[in-house]
Amino acid sequence: MMAPVGYVGLKNLGSTCYMNSLMQQFFMMPHFRYGLLMAASALQDQEDQQAVAQRDEPKSDSLLYQFQALLGFLSFSEKQSYDTTPFCLTYKDENGQPVNVRIQQDAQEFFNVLVDRLEKRLKSSPMQHLFRRIFGGTVINQLVCHGGCGSIRESSEDFYTLSLEVKGKNDLIDSLTSYGMKSFTACACCLGGWRGLTRTLVATLILAYSPDTCVSVRR
Repeated sequence: MMAPVGYVGLKNLGSTCYMNSLMQQFFMMPHFRYGLLMAASALQDQEDQQAVAQRDEPKSDSLLYQFQALLGFLSFSEKQSYDTTPFCLTYKDENGQPVNVRIQQDAQEFFNVLVDRLEKRLKSSPMQHLFRRIFGGTVINQLVCHGGCGSIRESSEDFYTLSLEVKGKNDLIDSLTSYGMKSFTACACCLGGWRGLTRTLVATLILAYSPDTCVSVRR
């Protein structure tokens, strides 16, 4: 029977707590949960032949289907817990073998790999931007010359997860404010000129992030 708290658990198969904790977080985000569950019908509405071929893969070997089954079980089951073995069998390692449930893995790395694989499965479907819309953000890398030329160069980079320093920080906002690397390097514009070797500040700034951005803490 379901636990008195009203939620269904996930069975730990050995060392899958990193996986289970992330899956429970996914479940507790209704806008993500419903969006992913709707992806099945969205894929069925696709008319291109590639999507049709992908849809014909066995459900027992479909990562998307098993992820949806897991979320559906957590949503509607009356049992105490769900056995994640079917999902683990479809989540393959770099050698094409099912993930070893006895080996602990990094949760952030698992998140990144899972998102990458599911995005490829949802490509060209109405749900192809689901992860970007919910988890996505952008950082700006700035190079600001503190010498004579005063040049500023910028480049942007998208992300799904942030790795934040928490040691000595009061809260998450404090960590976000101090995010990024700040260092000095030589300014390419000033080199070889009469100014000689000048310093350029290299800084990384968060341009935009989602309220649902996944954060990895560095202690």
